[in-house]
Amino acid sequence: MLQGEYRLEKPPFGIAFYRITLPIRGTYPQIRQFVAATLKSMPIASLDALRFERKKAGDSQLEAQLRLTVYFRPANEGETP
Repeated sequence: MLQGEYRLEKPPFGIAFYRITLPIRGTYPQIRQFVAATLKSMPIASLDALRFERKKAGDSQLEAQLRLTVYFRPANEGETP
């Protein structure tokens, strides 16, 4: 996996979330397995976008960009976990 990006979105009330963008490279089955494993292990995540790119028509390797959102409820200040 190459370097990804993430950004915290914190509305004044309610659920906060991270928007995560990950560039990944592999065969279609490898990428599909990675996405499935990620969503299975993180039930608080949603898949927002998945874009594939292939350099040549015959290449088995794909470059993909995966965009996820991970939701969580922030702890109140002064509250102990």
